[in-house]
Amino acid sequence: MSLSQQELAHMAEHFFGYGRWDAPFWFIGPEAGMGKNGRDSLVARYESWKQLGFAPIFDCAAHHRGFGFTEWHKPHPPPQPTWRQLIRLLLFYKGEQTDIEAIRAIRSCRAEYADGAGQDNISVKTH
Repeated sequence: MSLSQQELAHMAEHFFGYGRWDAPFWFIGPEAGMGKNGRDSLVARYESWKQLGFAPIFDCAAHHRGFGFTEWHKPHPPPQPTWRQLIRLLLFYKGEQTDIEAIRAIRSCRAEYADGAGQDNISVKTH
């Protein structure tokens, strides 16, 4: 199965990434990358986004669960190469520790300390 040109255009124009609009920090990158586990594809990402109501910005973990990718959303997640460096830069900017455990504490895709409502305080624009 593949996406139609209309579905692909809709995603390109309306999918902005993870987090929340009023986050104090934004990480902006070229794309969301695809896993090599066979479940992570553009179609799977589109279908998960559809299940989340086509919201332009939303929770990363919820989106990833929609296509079975939970590796970065468990206790002590492995450091993800792109996120690791972006989080390290933010921690340095804030004058905080930049070691791997400090980076893990932020937990990639739940970046920056989550507030009581469980919303991200860093947002990620993925295109």
